[in-house]
Amino acid sequence: MLRGGGNHEPMATRHEFDKVDADWAARAPVRFESAVDIDATPETVFDVLVDADALPRWAKVVRHARWTSGEPYGVGSERTVKMVAGLTGFEKFLVWERGDRLVFRFDATSSSMLSAFLEDYRLERTPTGCRLTWITAMAPRNPVAKLGMTVGRPVVAAMLQRFVDALPGVIAARS
Repeated sequence: MLRGGGNHEPMATRHEFDKVDADWAARAPVRFESAVDIDATPETVFDVLVDADALPRWAKVVRHARWTSGEPYGVGSERTVKMVAGLTGFEKFLVWERGDRLVFRFDATSSSMLSAFLEDYRLERTPTGCRLTWITAMAPRNPVAKLGMTVGRPVVAAMLQRFVDALPGVIAARS
């Protein structure tokens, strides 16, 4: 299937996800938590987190991100993210509290492995800047996905921590 408007990029298959709420991470069957201290204000870090152009510079699985809803961005905004291996995620923002908290879920992806996915970013002011805690939560859709998450858990945890560890450099380069 091709998109309209002369764009000949194939349309991603869309697998709908459970429409989880902003606090679902506490109940999620699979949860990762990564943290990093950053020498920048919580507001500066928040602005980088919502910058679609900055996302591929720190979250290395992301190839391209674009807002699909108009400005101003906030609760209810939507973004499409193209990732490695041809994966596409369709994000919806649930919490948008600049300098404090940002939460989005996937409403759908091009993969059928998960039934729910949510990211929760929490910023806490510190004497030298802020601490970012990034919670990634997901639910496997089937036994194969559950086994993959169990076996791959240490690799995914290390990868997510590397992503947040890259944020201070991305933020410093913007200054």
